Amino acid sequence: MMVLTFNMAWSARPVDNVADFILSRRPDIALLQEVSLQHAEALKSRLAGAYPHIRHCTVFQGCSQLLLSRHPWLEAKEVYRSTGEPEMIWARFDHPRLGKLKVHGLHLAWPFTPDKQVRHIDQLLQRAGTLAEPAIFAGDFNLTPWSYQMQRLQAVSGLRRHATFLRSWPTDGQLRIPLPLVLIDHVLSTPDIRTVSIEIGPNLGSDHLPVIATLSLPKAQVQ
Repeated sequence: MMVLTFNMAWSARPVDNVADFILSRRPDIALLQEVSLQHAEALKSRLAGAYPHIRHCTVFQGCSQLLLSRHPWLEAKEVYRSTGEPEMIWARFDHPRLGKLKVHGLHLAWPFTPDKQVRHIDQLLQRAGTLAEPAIFAGDFNLTPWSYQMQRLQAVSGLRRHATFLRSWPTDGQLRIPLPLVLIDHVLSTPDIRTVSIEIGPNLGSDHLPVIATLSLPKAQVQ
C-alpha cells in the first residue's frame, strides 16, 4: 500500500497542485496537516471521486488535518490538542486489500516547546502500547531521526521508522536555507510492516515537502 503525508503549512493559496499531485500518485491513504477549512473544501471537491472516504478537522491549533482514503474504514476519529495528546486523525480498517490496519495522521508540538514534545511522546507511547493490529503513524513529528525523543519513541514502543537520510524541511528558502536540511515528516509503523520504497515529493508551495511511502503489509492480514 502507499501512504502520503504532507504538511500544507496553512498558506492561503490554491491547492490545485496538491490535488494534482495526489491524483498523479494515487496513494491508498493521504494524510495532510495544517489544513484550513478552505483547503479541506477545495480538496474534497477535487478529490472526492478518487477518494470517496474523507475525514477532516479544521480547528486552528486544535486539529487541522485531512485524511483521504480510497478504501472504506470501520471508524475514523480525530484527537484535539486540548486533550493533552498530539493533534491526530485516525482510521481503522478491516479491508481485503489492507487487512486489519489502523492509520494515524500526526502533528506533534514544535521544537521550541520541548516540554510539550515530551508529553506528546509519552501519549504516543501509551497509544502504541494498546495496539491490537498493525498500525501506521505518519505526519509532521517536528523531530529529526536522531533526536532523543524520536529515539525514545522507537526504543520504548518498538515502532519501525521507514526513512532516515531523506530531507523534508525547510523549503522556499525558509531561514535563508536554499535546500531542505532535515527529515521531520516521518512514517513509522509496527514492526510487522516493511518498507518497499520511500521518497520525497516535489515542492508544492509549503515549507515542507511531501513524503510518499510504499509499504508491505503483513501477508497474513491481506487476502
